[in-house]
Amino acid sequence: MSNVNLAAFRALPEPLQRACQDLTLMPDPAFSTAAAADTLQAAPEITRTTLNRLQAAHLLEQPEPDQWRMPKPVRTYGHTLLEDVPEAERARIVARIARHYLLWAAGLDRLIAPGRRRVAAVFTWHPETPPAAATAEQALALLHTRAPTLVAAQAQAADAGLHHLAWQYLDALWGYLTRQHNYRAWRKVCRVGDHSAHYLKDPTALALWHSLSGLLGRHCGFFRRALDHHNQTERRVLDAGDTLTQAAAAEHQGATLLRLNQPQKALEVLQRGLALYQAATIPHQRGQALLERQLAIALAKLGEGDQAKEHFRAVETVFGAYDELYLCARLGLDRAQVALDAEDPASALGHLAQAEQRFSGWSDPDRARLLYLSAAAHTLAGDQDTAARARAAAIPLAQQLPRNHPIALLIQTLTNHSPGTTE
Repeated sequence: MSNVNLAAFRALPEPLQRACQDLTLMPDPAFSTAAAADTLQAAPEITRTTLNRLQAAHLLEQPEPDQWRMPKPVRTYGHTLLEDVPEAERARIVARIARHYLLWAAGLDRLIAPGRRRVAAVFTWHPETPPAAATAEQALALLHTRAPTLVAAQAQAADAGLHHLAWQYLDALWGYLTRQHNYRAWRKVCRVGDHSAHYLKDPTALALWHSLSGLLGRHCGFFRRALDHHNQTERRVLDAGDTLTQAAAAEHQGATLLRLNQPQKALEVLQRGLALYQAATIPHQRGQALLERQLAIALAKLGEGDQAKEHFRAVETVFGAYDELYLCARLGLDRAQVALDAEDPASALGHLAQAEQRFSGWSDPDRARLLYLSAAAHTLAGDQDTAARARAAAIPLAQQLPRNHPIALLIQTLTNHSPGTTE
């Protein structure tokens, strides 16, 4: 820190020095007034006064209203001062920061997937607090902007031994990770969640970690690894007596078996999971619909088209009731694939058109899948020009995906005009 800033810091009253010192523990140099207020345990107006005084001393910058940034030399000096602070006190500060970001992310997750079943305690904290966005798309955009901060906050909490907070980021970020497909953040969140869940030996935390890790494995094309996680999920929830999560594990296992081209085995697993949902004391319609979506795909692959259509219709009704346009659109992609497998390009294109009408905020992998299906359908229909345009648009997206990603591998086959099977 420059001599001028150092002199300004030492000229501050002791409470302001301590506030500046505590703020250096923020996981990111940039933070909001609300994050600072929770860290300092102060009311918003008092916090703003504190931050304004630190800015006047050139210890903080304010790039936009209610957003602050601490220069790197100030953070470095603050970390030096924190070496003299007792470890227990530092942990209390880190806990306040971790809770703030955990609660912030949980509020946004409720917007992304309104009907999702959640198990982390954070979702019971201050349920009256409104989320920081108005729509699911706004929530995803905010989480994407703050993803590095949230990942760092989780890691910082685990490093401080706050594993009871760190594992809950698995649940709070579930909707963002599985919808936005931020694989780098997804891996980091699972890595820290692994450490914290195993440290606690908590069956619920372990089951959640295995579930999210299994989904990551399937999305990245590591199907055997994904199956191992699905099986471990089931074992952990049996320990916890959680029937609904056991049913969800069957959904994930069935979906992965379908990717391995084992529809009969997938059907057996999915039917077992459906029975668990139907026998549950408290119904979980959204979870059952997600499972029935995979069940419909398995039935279609086994030639049971009429039964598949019945399940698809039931699933669409549930997704529509929750106003989950993304899931409705994903369902359209699934139905387009089923139509392609049946060599019915007209129906496939109809499903794709409906999916695009319903939803526009596709992630890159989802957009790549849509383009792949479009190219395959137009090729089958004999419209080579439109198919070529879809292929040209899909290839750059595929190049951004992990090497073994199922969609990336499928797009490599587009030059062979093969409809294939999609993730």
